[in-house]
Amino acid sequence: MKNLLTLLFIVLVVIGCKKEAKQEEPTPEEQTEQVAEEAVITMSGEFYYDGTNAVFQRIGGDIYAVKIDENCELLASMSNAFKATKFDFTRANIKAEIVDNPLKNGWDKQIIIKDIINVQRSKTENITIQSN
Repeated sequence: MKNLLTLLFIVLVVIGCKKEAKQEEPTPEEQTEQVAEEAVITMSGEFYYDGTNAVFQRIGGDIYAVKIDENCELLASMSNAFKATKFDFTRANIKAEIVDNPLKNGWDKQIIIKDIINVQRSKTENITIQSN
């Protein structure tokens, strides 16, 4: 009887240790995905796109180049409903990642739009954006 209880105890300990071992650190792919999610921030500001270049000015003043990709094109098409002229800005709330601007075309930083929260008519009149 003692041998049976001892054997049962050893089996339970081994099974318990195996379950703990499965809770290991995340794989490099999971770590990269987690870091990428942490790098995405919510931003509010003014958006402008002329078909070639796009800029985003955060409320408070920081200005970023915008990576021209599918999400930028989508934001531009959503913005068209609120523009009186092709030179108008639109107010947008987006989720984006801030990176160094590889093109160095006026702004040191570039945003990569990850998600569009909403778009509305700009509340600001006569916006002037100046290059650094």
